[in-house]
Amino acid sequence: MNNKAILALTVGAAAVLAGSAVVTNSMFKSELDQQLTDLPAGFEVQVIDPVTSILGGRQSYNITMHPEFIEQHLGDVGLYEPINFYINHNYSSSPLTVKSELVLDLTKGDFSKVLEEFPEQAFTHLLTLNTNVFLDSQDAQFVIEPLKLEKDGVTINLGKTTSTISSDIAFTEGKFSFNLDTMNFAKAQDNFAFTSITSQGNFITLGETQVSEDMTFSINGLTLNSELEGVKASIDTFTIASSYLFPNKQHIGLNTKLTINNAEISNNEQAFHITDTLFDLDITDINKAAYVDLLQASQNFAVLSDIEQPILGVLTEGINGSVNALNTTINKVTLSSDGEFKLPGYNGNTLDHQLQQHVMTSFNSTLNLGLTANYATEFNHFAPFVEQMLQQGFIKADDQGNVSTKIKVESGQVLANGQRIR
Repeated sequence: MNNKAILALTVGAAAVLAGSAVVTNSMFKSELDQQLTDLPAGFEVQVIDPVTSILGGRQSYNITMHPEFIEQHLGDVGLYEPINFYINHNYSSSPLTVKSELVLDLTKGDFSKVLEEFPEQAFTHLLTLNTNVFLDSQDAQFVIEPLKLEKDGVTINLGKTTSTISSDIAFTEGKFSFNLDTMNFAKAQDNFAFTSITSQGNFITLGETQVSEDMTFSINGLTLNSELEGVKASIDTFTIASSYLFPNKQHIGLNTKLTINNAEISNNEQAFHITDTLFDLDITDINKAAYVDLLQASQNFAVLSDIEQPILGVLTEGINGSVNALNTTINKVTLSSDGEFKLPGYNGNTLDHQLQQHVMTSFNSTLNLGLTANYATEFNHFAPFVEQMLQQGFIKADDQGNVSTKIKVESGQVLANGQRIR
């Protein structure tokens, strides 16, 4: 291939790429303009000093949130005057993609007063958004640099905060992550700190509501020290994981797991070493359509009257569930349990005493409990109670001294090891 052919192909490719960038920028600008005209009530945006070229642009936004918008989306937080702030927006296009950077302008608006305690550099490049309009995808990154606050004898150190979202352009599904490096709160003789907070997962849209399809939230290296109260506590890792279950098209379920890895809690009189803590719960057979209605009605801090009918819709088919595990070890004494429960369908039309009566007479559950024999030495003040339960037949012991029981709730009665309690 001669040089002229190579040059021609290069120029042609450059023209195609440049054309793609122009189209990308045009599509992004069109979508942006649409978003700015389709705003909820009480949320106003004024575009200031727009500058647009074929490959990008910049503009600022004067944003006003009125009290009715704040109350609807955040509840009654005591803000009864409009909040006004400014964001600077720069965007540029390349073939297939558009990059946006949004920065909070601390020199104008109400935030210039409220955030005067924060170092300005902490909010540089507050949000960066990369959009691929052809692939219907975008990546957003939210960043706050490390900062230190000192006021009225209180010192707060925060590490770098990073949050990312990857999704389609409409944010109907995608994945997310959050990370806060460190935090230390100190006041007089009290100190609270952790080495990191992390969260990650995937989100989907049910009806018109975005929910976490699966999510893991962890606090690592947590410590608490109060010399005045004589209390100390530490946890290596505290984790909550949740996920939706989709057994079929008509029903939905929820799974929640809570784990605590290696915790120490002490005061001036006693100390506890906690390990191997797991709570694993499934709630199943929820009517999906009714649950979606409940999600929609529950948005924006709805009052009970707004969600009464959706709750009744969920209860119509009833709810089943299982405690897959409820285990913990405290000072080498292990408590283990598992079980299941069932609430049959409720056909009432109110959430008052009629529902209470239904639960009392119809709720069924079984819970298996076990306790290792060393409870008698590690928690000797608890031993007389266990001995009394053994004598009454509510629990049983094996040859090694481990105790166990099965607690059943059925037709309004409560049984322990086959013996009626109520």
